[in-house]
Amino acid sequence: MHYSKWNNVTEHVFENIKTRLMEGEFPLNSKLPSEKMLCEAYNVGRSSVREALSMLEALGMIRIERGRGSFVESIQENTTKAKTWYQSKTDSLAELIDTRCCLECLAAEKAAVIITDDQIATMENLNARFLESAKPTDVAHLLHYDTQFHRLIFQVCNIGLLAQLNEVVESAYAEYRANAYILTQHIDIAAQGHSQIIAAMRAHNQQLAKAVVEIHIRQSLEHITKILETGK
Repeated sequence: MHYSKWNNVTEHVFENIKTRLMEGEFPLNSKLPSEKMLCEAYNVGRSSVREALSMLEALGMIRIERGRGSFVESIQENTTKAKTWYQSKTDSLAELIDTRCCLECLAAEKAAVIITDDQIATMENLNARFLESAKPTDVAHLLHYDTQFHRLIFQVCNIGLLAQLNEVVESAYAEYRANAYILTQHIDIAAQGHSQIIAAMRAHNQQLAKAVVEIHIRQSLEHITKILETGK
């Protein structure tokens, strides 16, 4: 099996399926193999397959129907579709963001005490790659590097239960995040938020880390709400 220049398993699965889609292996509106079949085909865990599929959905290449599977879409960004989707989900998104804030603010507060220079460097690298993906806008990579950045906070925190709870929230949040990158042009502000989180971590300032994480997370809802209200 040919491996791409990307390093991790999720990225490899994403690139491989993306190539197969672009080569027309799966016709429009056809159903992709099940998650179980993809796990077996690529010899990877289900979490890697699910994240790869979320990235493909962010590109508009597939649509994921809960309980039914993944289906091939036309390969194009669909802003109107994303906007309509958000208009039906805003209330549940607000609740999800509240939950995410509770978990990640606690994780950031704990992580700020014990984070190492190497881990801070990893955060800086992820944010740099996140910014690179904005020029031109690469939705799949934005989704990937943003997810990895926030996941690292829970890894540094090193509290198993928090990490497990975050996996549940992250899975539910993936679809919101994917559609957000189709709609919003505030990627620079998101990167600034990451930089503020990194600065708080470097200073080992628990209260600042907690505060900037909450501001960063809640900005996403503010941006989406503004787009739905004004179209900008």
